[in-house]
Amino acid sequence: MNPNVRSELGRNPFFGEFGESLTFPTLNECVAENIQLGWKPRTLPDLRRQEERYFVSLFLKWRFAYPSYAVRPPLVVTRAGGTDEPDFVMTEGEITFGLEVSRATTWLFQRAMDACRRSESFACVELSPKLNIQSHSDLEYHTGRASLDFNSWVHYPGQPFIGHGWSGSLAESLWADVMAYRYNEKLRKLQKRYRRTVDNCDLLLYSDVPAPTWKLDNAVQLLRKTIAERKEPQSSIFFRRVFVVCESWAIFDVLGEKHQIVMKEGWPL
Repeated sequence: MNPNVRSELGRNPFFGEFGESLTFPTLNECVAENIQLGWKPRTLPDLRRQEERYFVSLFLKWRFAYPSYAVRPPLVVTRAGGTDEPDFVMTEGEITFGLEVSRATTWLFQRAMDACRRSESFACVELSPKLNIQSHSDLEYHTGRASLDFNSWVHYPGQPFIGHGWSGSLAESLWADVMAYRYNEKLRKLQKRYRRTVDNCDLLLYSDVPAPTWKLDNAVQLLRKTIAERKEPQSSIFFRRVFVVCESWAIFDVLGEKHQIVMKEGWPL
């Protein structure tokens, strides 16, 4: 659907005062401090309503902050998301491609992370077997066949971890499992639809799952292995590049030969 048509139907412009597109004509404007990237959700409901806008802005901030992953202006990001379309269409230099965006989580993780956000600022969610998506079905919990106290998974400062915490192979496996889970879901969508509208499509995953603090590189290797093992050999449709971002770190082209992990100064604490 044409984004202008969607606005005419009474919806507010996706990027607020900037309309349905973000435009960066020159390299001098491709900076993390650009006013077009200044919006942040103030509350959890704000994030729920406009999470894709936040994820794309965060992704562009990471790209602009690291010249080693060069941006080729002019760069234009346009909200799409109609029938048989990815969420966004990007034009970078002379290349136009799709960008599908997803919060890399499951229903279980979402509820646990929401409980965490409602608590103290330094609280986190414990990675434990309770959250293993291979052991429990999202649908099972969503339909009320199991009752869980998500607040019990919130780990407050000073409390000991009862499981593996943020280190060890269990935490890495859980993180990789959730990333692969969402990747495969989006890949099936790409294989069914997007090839009819764009020649190439990238995938942006927002990591809502606590990453293993000291062993992010090991977790990435496990993710690559997990995706390779689950790949359908007959399929010729795939995402051109896959990015994973959160507030503290980003991974550029996570499945590529030259993937790059970048982190904020001082992380991990």
